Parts: sequence; structure tokens; C-alpha cells
Amino acid sequence: LRKGRLDVGNRLEPNYSRGSLKYAVLVPKDYDHVKVEQPLPLVVSLHGRAINLRHPALKKFPEERSRIVVWNNWGGDGKSPQANAIVVAPNGRPDGFRWSEEPEVDFFVKQTAFLAQDVGCTNYRVDPHGVFLEVYGDAIETAIEMHTVFAGIIWRDREDSARPIAEPSIFKNLGNKPLFYIADAAKWDTVGSKNEAALRQYYKGDNANNLVVLKVDRDANSALKHDPEKMNTFLQRRLPKVTKELHWYFWRPSLTGPLPLSLARADYDYDDEWTKDKALLDKCGLIKMKASTQVETVEGKQVPYNLLDFEIYESEAMTLFLYEGLVNFDLPITVRVNGKILQDKVKMKRDWLIFEKFCMSRMFFAYPIVNTISLEFPLRARVPEPEKKDEAGAEGAETATEGASADAGNG
Repeated sequence: LRKGRLDVGNRLEPNYSRGSLKYAVLVPKDYDHVKVEQPLPLVVSLHGRAINLRHPALKKFPEERSRIVVWNNWGGDGKSPQANAIVVAPNGRPDGFRWSEEPEVDFFVKQTAFLAQDVGCTNYRVDPHGVFLEVYGDAIETAIEMHTVFAGIIWRDREDSARPIAEPSIFKNLGNKPLFYIADAAKWDTVGSKNEAALRQYYKGDNANNLVVLKVDRDANSALKHDPEKMNTFLQRRLPKVTKELHWYFWRPSLTGPLPLSLARADYDYDDEWTKDKALLDKCGLIKMKASTQVETVEGKQVPYNLLDFEIYESEAMTLFLYEGLVNFDLPITVRVNGKILQDKVKMKRDWLIFEKFCMSRMFFAYPIVNTISLEFPLRARVPEPEKKDEAGAEGAETATEGASADAGNG
């Protein structure tokens, strides 16, 4: 593997690095950057940690981890066609494959995913609206937290997965996001079937086609190989160029940054006396957003403007990221939160310093952020505290009721 390319099935490019990030890249065998007719889908693979651990390269060169995993799961043995995609597999740290068990893991994983996305989009002919995120085991929660910038999610069971996902309520935030779940057949009864049942609660009706579930036996290298034909069909999905509506639940800090906004000073304590018996999704934080173009009549003329309308519960501040398509920068922008207009028809320019800050680093590759709005508003509880009756008022009400009854009796 360390000698470079393999000419069986797909091919592995030589190891690359950017700063402290090392990563492997898998490309189709006949890929030619100049001759390729259409941009290919890109898969950012945050690989698992339990595949072929006995490989001698891991003892001496932990950076080989990503190369071995991406080869096992995507390269194949050359006996059948593989998925037609570019796969970028960055290393975890500190031993080449660990993605968890560190305090800053959430920040690290997200930054690694965006940087790997940059690697693929910069060095290969890929469609920036056809970028997919691949994760293993419990990392599905992190994938969901940042799914708005990916065309779809590929989720594989880890070999050491012993239970289904701990918080299935998080699947609600997927909306109609395409998801390909590759389950370990040996653990189907205890893990896979329960994960599928949780997913099916939210992938219903027209949305059912956005969920693909595949039950697979592990091969000799402990890899969960996918069906190439089904995977190629799945990878044809594309990220909508404009996200005009958002319906999002949050109950921890890592869930408060779905593009195009980021919440601040949010509340995550829902264990009050009047909420403790309610289901999580009925009491946690909630964001509803809708972007549209409205028209008003001014001096007999029809004047259009952008309207960003929000309902936000359990938070009192947000930063809104603006990009082409979400708003038309040739028109003024109005922002309404919980029925109150906080910014009224303000003309905003494209600020290329903001673009450099957010997009030159490819944090949001598919969305060119060119301005932001920061707003504060009163916190609205999802489940308001019941009004407490004033004891004196209650006694007065009782006296009045008794008097009314007596008068009725006398009458």
C-alpha cells in the first residue's frame, strides 16, 4: 500500500497531507482529471476503527489506517464493479483512526470533514453539490448535526457496535436527507433492525425513497462492502442549491448550528416539573425557518423584498449566514422572529471578507456565505410554565362563587 497506486478495481492515490491532516484518496481505476466527462460525486469517509486491526502497517504507520479502510470498503477485489466516486478518507487522531474519546472531538470531526471536502473539491473533478459524508456507528449523530451541507449520508455499523443508536429522536432532523444504512448482518437482531425501525418512523410516504437499508455479511477483512449498483444510484442524489425551509430540533450545544444559522444562549434544561413527562421532541428547542420573496405596494408600485421568517424556541440569540439563493442581494431583507420584525427591509451588500472567512477555508463549500446578521430576541419556551394562581385572588374567587350561589338560592 505504501508504494502508491494499486491497479485492481479502483485505485488508491499516494498518501497526502495538509497541515497535521493526513488522508487517503480512492479514485476510479480509469479516472483522468482532464478526460473525465462529468464531475464525480465525492465521499468524505470518516472511517471506523475496527477493520483489519491486525494489519502490520498499523503497528508502524497508523496513518495507513485510512488507506486500508477505504480500500476494504470501497476499492474491492476487482471481481465486480465498484462505486463511481472519489473517496477522501482523513485520519483520526492520535493513532490514525480514533474519532471520539476527546473533549474537542465535535469541533475536530466537523473541521476535518470540511477540510477533507476541500481536498476533494480542490484536487479532483467533483460536483460540489454531490458531496456525501460516510460515518460509522455512533458518529451518525455528528453526521446529522452537519448534514445540511452534504447531499446525503452513508452510515455503516462498526464491528464493535453493541447497541442501536442511543438517541433515535435525532433522526427527526434528517428531514428528507438521503441516507444509505449498511448494517452488519451478524448484529441485525440487536442493532440493525432497531436502527432501521427508528429510521422508518421518519422516512415515510414520499420520503421513504430517500432511505436505503442494506444488510451485509462482513468479509475476510471485516469490511461491510456495499452493493455497487445501489451505491451508484444513491450517489446520483444532489444537494438542493438553495435551502429555503428548515425544521430543526435541538437539545444540546452541538445541535445549534444547522446552516444557515447558529444559535447562541440556548436553553437545554427541559426537566421542569411541568415538562418532565413529555417526550423529548415535544419539549426541546425548535427552529422553523422559511425564506421567501414578498411584495408590498408603495405609492402604487409593487416593491419586492426578501422575508426570512423564523419561529425559535428555547434560544434568545442567533447569527444568520446569508448566501446567494437564500436571499436576493438586489432586494432589501426583512427578518421576522416569533412574529416580531427585528430587521425591516435593510439593503445588504456582499461582503467578500466574510466570504474569505467562511468559504475560503471551505467551512461551507456549497454555500458562498457573503454576509451575516446577528439578532437577539426574548426566549420563548416550548412548553410554557403554567400560570400560578394568586392565593388571595383564589380565595376572593371562591367567596364570590359562594355569594353567587347563595343569591341564586335566595332567588
